[in-house]
This record gives sequence, C-alpha cells and structure tokens, in this order.
Amino acid sequence: MQHRWCRRFDWQAGTCLLGLVILMISGSTWMAQAGSANPYLIAQQISWGDILSQLRRSRKNFGGRGGLCLLIPASAREPEVLWHDRPLFVWQGFEHTVGLRQTGSETVFWRRSLSQTGTIVNQIQYTGQPLQPGQTYDLLLFSSPTNSQPVRWQPFTVMADPDRAAITADLQTLTTMLKDKKLGDEAIAQQRARYFGLHQLMSDVLQEVYGVKHPSAELRQKTQAIATDICNPSDSEK
Repeated sequence: MQHRWCRRFDWQAGTCLLGLVILMISGSTWMAQAGSANPYLIAQQISWGDILSQLRRSRKNFGGRGGLCLLIPASAREPEVLWHDRPLFVWQGFEHTVGLRQTGSETVFWRRSLSQTGTIVNQIQYTGQPLQPGQTYDLLLFSSPTNSQPVRWQPFTVMADPDRAAITADLQTLTTMLKDKKLGDEAIAQQRARYFGLHQLMSDVLQEVYGVKHPSAELRQKTQAIATDICNPSDSEK
C-alpha cells in the first residue's frame, strides 16, 4: 500500500517510496549519532594561544617561591590531581635533580638528574612503573645529584578510578579519530590539551604542550613564554 503522499501520483510511487526509505535511514542514523555524541570528543579549531590563555588564568596564583617555580605539578596547597601515571615534571629554576616518594614515606623510589644543565626551564619524564591511581606522591627537588635532602617537595595525586578509566577511554577514542583524519602529532596533542582543559586538568594540558617531540616554531615560541606567564605573571602583563 502506497503512502498517502504518493496516492495522487502513481507514476511517482517508486521515487516516493525510495525517498521515504532514505529519510527513515538517514533519520535513524542521525538519531544514533546524536545519542552517542560526546561533546568532549568533538575536535574543534583551537590555537596554542587559546590553550595558554586558559593556563594563564587557571595558574595565576600558583607562582614559584623564590627562584623555583613548579609547572607540573602545580605549586598548590592541596595536591593537584593528574591523569598521567607517567608524568612529565616541568619546573623553572636551577635545581637539576628530581625524585619521587609516596606521601608519608621517606623512601625515594625514583630519582633522575638532567643530562644537560644550564637551562632555566627544565623537564624530566618519569620512567618508572606506572604510578597507582588514587595514590598521592611527593615530587622532590634537590640542589645537586648527590644531595640527600630535598630543597622542596610538592605532593600530587594520580586520578582514581573510575574517573581515570573513563578519561582513558575517551582519549583512546579521540586519538584514534584524529589519526584517522591524518592529523600530525602536534595537532593531536593540541586536541588532547583541549580535552584536558575542558576537564580543568591543567597539569595534563601542560603535559601535552611540553610532550610534543618535534614542536613547530609557533609551539617552541609559546612554550618559552609559559614559564613567564605562570611563574611571573606581572612580567608577562607589562
């Protein structure tokens, strides 16, 4: 039996029926996509400048003490929560050795020194076993590779499950989508940074910024300004 829209035009019955089928299929497809859409996984145009502006606002009151300023993790009274379980530690200062211990313990289970000294903004990647979700650790900074007493320590917490598991699944989906679109490593890092920014995970944003292995000239320029923006906001506003 023909649809009532087609009764008056028998010669168009085939075309009308085909149109209805297409409409039903496209409608159901749209509904499925709309129902499963995750706003955090929709790639949007964003610049490194946009990302750094958000960082500047969120880290405005997290400057350093004296000549030492922590970028990852943040210098905060309460331990900052990180998604990364193998974090990249970034700081401004002349301390060139870092270590890790579990909060409440005196045992330093991991320690590394910079291979090259002389820089003011430093970074060291944690290379040990993945840190445990829900656990709090102290990042230690030493004045020399042989010094056993840290000049500064800052606690941070690895995000607990199930929140961490949900973000991990999102990031896997997002990264796969972006690779399918043939985006390069820096563009993928930019979208991942945007994702972390939407979740207010600012140290994880910085992980993506500093973690690009072959940064563009624009990103190199931006990363040079990050420490000034965060550690010396009054200077950057002049």
